[in-house]
Amino acid sequence: MVYYATGMVNCAMEMAICATEMANCAIEMVYCTIETVNCAMEMVVCATGMVICTTGMVICTTGMVNRVTEMAICATETLICAIEMANHAIEMVMCVTEMIICATEMVVCAMEMAIYATRTVNCVIVTDGQTDTGELRFLDPSLSV
Repeated sequence: MVYYATGMVNCAMEMAICATEMANCAIEMVYCTIETVNCAMEMVVCATGMVICTTGMVICTTGMVNRVTEMAICATETLICAIEMANHAIEMVMCVTEMIICATEMVVCAMEMAIYATRTVNCVIVTDGQTDTGELRFLDPSLSV
């Protein structure tokens, strides 16, 4: 009787662990969704910065025709814009990489949730009809006590 009761307690603890893991997965999926939105907003900011840099480069090119002094200033600004554009491109690659990582984590969480849901369903207590004894079984016979 103690053996079966211990088995029942172990099964209940496994179900509690599964529920906790499923809650953790849900929290992780919310985090991944927030990160994905943040990456999308960062990509919009990067694209806007690239448009501003391109506009500045056009203005600088027009100014070069008019003044030699502006040529030096514009060349410097153009270089700065080119560096900023490279930085924005790197940030966009990093955002895409983060989005891929988040998507992968979401798939892993979904798989973990499926595993824990399966384990929870497999924990079934089957009684033999008597009031003083019980038997702990899993739906999967290889897991039976």
